[in-house]
Amino acid sequence: MNKGLMVGIIALLLIGGVYMYSSRQTEPKEDADAMITEVPTEAQPTGEVAMMEEADYTIDLQNFSFTPNVMEGKAGEILKVKIVNVGGFHDFVIDELGVQSTQIAEGESEIVEIMIPKDATGEYEFYCSVGNHRAQGMVGALMIVE
Repeated sequence: MNKGLMVGIIALLLIGGVYMYSSRQTEPKEDADAMITEVPTEAQPTGEVAMMEEADYTIDLQNFSFTPNVMEGKAGEILKVKIVNVGGFHDFVIDELGVQSTQIAEGESEIVEIMIPKDATGEYEFYCSVGNHRAQGMVGALMIVE
């Protein structure tokens, strides 16, 4: 491999690593006990959340789980899901539907649009693709309902 290209790649990786490390250090730390709330195991869409946050569901991402870890959607529907990282470094992926969020750091959030095909049935697995998070159980299900 060209020596100049290799040096450029290493420099790019170092700059990216320094940026990621420094952006994580500027996030305020919250008391873990203050963040604990009772959460249902199945997501419940609310009109109030949809209007305020423009999302049908809000899912918290943390090491190594989604809360809630089950969503429902109808064939042909477009779901807007707000993913909120409350601990660690994560993303949100549904392979079969071509859904891939960016990787977000603790304290960040993102709204992901899920376009459910008109002929969709059954369920689709969503997961975190960072490291071995999926293998450690960071998975959930999008259930297609009539």
